[in-house]
Amino acid sequence: MVGTLLLSLLSGPAAAQDSPFQALAEHLTARGPYRGPIVALDGGPALATDAEQIRPARGEVVWCALERPLCVHGARQDAARAPQVLAALGRAYDWLLLSGWPLPYSDGGAGGTLEHDVYLVAGAQRAAVAYPEQLASATPLDSASSFALLDRSLPEQALSACALAALTEAGLLARDPAEAPQLREASAAVAVWLAEGTWGCELDAEQAQREPRLGSLGAEPAQIAAAAQWLAWLDLRHHGGSGELVRGLWELAAQRSDGPSKLHARPTLWEALERVLERAGETLDADAEELAMQRALAPEALGLGLGALTRVTLLAEGTLAKLPFAVGSREPLASYGSAYVRIEAPAVRPDRPLRVWLRAEPDARWSLLATRLDERGQSLGTIAAPPRKLPESFLPIELTPDTRAVLIAVTALPLQRPEERAAFDEHHFRIIVAHPE
Repeated sequence: MVGTLLLSLLSGPAAAQDSPFQALAEHLTARGPYRGPIVALDGGPALATDAEQIRPARGEVVWCALERPLCVHGARQDAARAPQVLAALGRAYDWLLLSGWPLPYSDGGAGGTLEHDVYLVAGAQRAAVAYPEQLASATPLDSASSFALLDRSLPEQALSACALAALTEAGLLARDPAEAPQLREASAAVAVWLAEGTWGCELDAEQAQREPRLGSLGAEPAQIAAAAQWLAWLDLRHHGGSGELVRGLWELAAQRSDGPSKLHARPTLWEALERVLERAGETLDADAEELAMQRALAPEALGLGLGALTRVTLLAEGTLAKLPFAVGSREPLASYGSAYVRIEAPAVRPDRPLRVWLRAEPDARWSLLATRLDERGQSLGTIAAPPRKLPESFLPIELTPDTRAVLIAVTALPLQRPEERAAFDEHHFRIIVAHPE
């Protein structure tokens, strides 16, 4: 069955060995006992941000679709809005079905209906969220039934996106219930971006720009928004914004476990992405560096509809006339978090190049990039110091007459695989900019 599932991904006009998913497919289908980390369906490392959630009681008002396996539960006060919510869920279900995204697994009649149940509630952890309930027994790969919660006070303009986010998360639980909930939310945000042109259910893309130091690994809203942007950007680059990359990653991460308390936690979505990028001649580190610089220079050039976003928040600004210049991190960088320093260069002397030093904590890998900018803020070229574990890096920057500013980007790269990082993974650094003696 694993082979049949992967064959649907790998089939096509190209040979199997040409598929970017082939390397991980071979890993998944290789024989041998599983020796990786395990998690429980309702807790453990992969689900640590979700407190155990009990399904709400059957609603006083229950509306069920005639042609789709969907029901909306609510209180009497929801009677007028429940049909509208059900209609939004129906449109979301149809989009997922037509676009090839996984659909929620049957809950076997839990909640008093045979359909997938969505509850209108107040005070939910998020405006739209799906929770796993029990592991399915009739499928060869791990699949969890689930239910979803929607905030009954959702504004009208957010209902469509949030309905799609809730159903997408429920569908992803049917594909890999051991994956981290923040990656479910980020992947659902990609689906909403594809269908609605917005970032998930009330995710704030501006917050990711304002707090670039937080990176994209973690459960903070800014981190989830950044992870969604990264996945959407890669999907646009490799599959034209079809969603195929993200859907394929969830297929590759699917696995067969020994029970609800022993879910196989690997391969994770990050591991699947790492392998796919390797097949495409890319790496997680290099793509993280490129995305970090592009978010600072021109987020509209990412092709994600981010033209209205502000540029990322700068750590500090200086000028050539006041070198040497030094600045330390006021707050630490999380994994794949970045910080930016801009040096204005209104009058350049080509015989006086810049020298940039990075001094940082030793328990991370560090990326150091610098881009020269012209008078319009366009890049004249970027140079990079190779990512390294050593706490010191150096960049020489030759200034051309058309240089009007230099943008320096520092990114903290995880020392281990993203899924194996420590809970506390933040690091300080210091940047020094000077002319040679």
